[in-house]
Amino acid sequence: MFLYVSEGFISWFMMTARVEYCLLFLLLILSISVAGISAMPNTYQQPLSGTFEQPLIGFSWPTQQIPVVVEEHPEYARDAVLDAMQIWNLAQTWFSNTYMVPSRPYKFVEVEQPGQSYVKITFNQTQTKDDWGYTWWYYWYDSDGVFYKITVLISLDLNLRDGGSLGPTELQVLATHELGHALGLNHTVFSEMDLMNHFSPGHRITTPSTLNLYAVALLSGVTSRNDMPQNPVTLPQNIPYWTPSESVIPEIPFPLITLTLGLGIAMTLIRVSKWRRAK
Repeated sequence: MFLYVSEGFISWFMMTARVEYCLLFLLLILSISVAGISAMPNTYQQPLSGTFEQPLIGFSWPTQQIPVVVEEHPEYARDAVLDAMQIWNLAQTWFSNTYMVPSRPYKFVEVEQPGQSYVKITFNQTQTKDDWGYTWWYYWYDSDGVFYKITVLISLDLNLRDGGSLGPTELQVLATHELGHALGLNHTVFSEMDLMNHFSPGHRITTPSTLNLYAVALLSGVTSRNDMPQNPVTLPQNIPYWTPSESVIPEIPFPLITLTLGLGIAMTLIRVSKWRRAK
């Protein structure tokens, strides 16, 4: 949802309208913005009832930035992986801002030479397993349970046994799913429409659900196996289960845009009020 008001109109309105009308205008903008967030349409079909549980693998990353090495060729496959990384990066911030959940969002960062902990993604030319992609994870912790090394290996198939091939969108979906494993999420079982369910061709769920994101937010707050969240993770009552579309997850969270606009109008109101009193 995007609300556009020309700068000239705002300036004219502020100079001619009474202060109380300006305040009503500000409240109207904020009300429309909040309504836009709360009434954001759900573009994917969701389970109507039941218990939504996100199983965990058993590790959490000790650092906020997660280095990722991506095989360079083919280029379209590499681009699909980079898009999947960006979806997870932006979705975590959107979730934290939207539902006011304290977190230390992870950030996937492409690197050429990884350090001790990393994610490595390669492309398999021909399908060799029943799955289109596969993830192996290894983690180490010290005597106090603190994780100090994590390596994740992800293999994505480009061509299928039946002669078909995965296009950019399918590869992006697959990569987003496998990167969820890299963050510490295991498979969900309550619905095939959840990103972390065992990948099902044709569903095209390109973004994590609020359940997936809530589990990652909890994992981001711990660095020791002794402090791991209860497994499986369930959503609190104040957070609904749904899967937002990519358009709902902007690069600048919508509440921040609303706040910036509101503060700008409020400051203008103050200046106009002082100018009128000075006259």
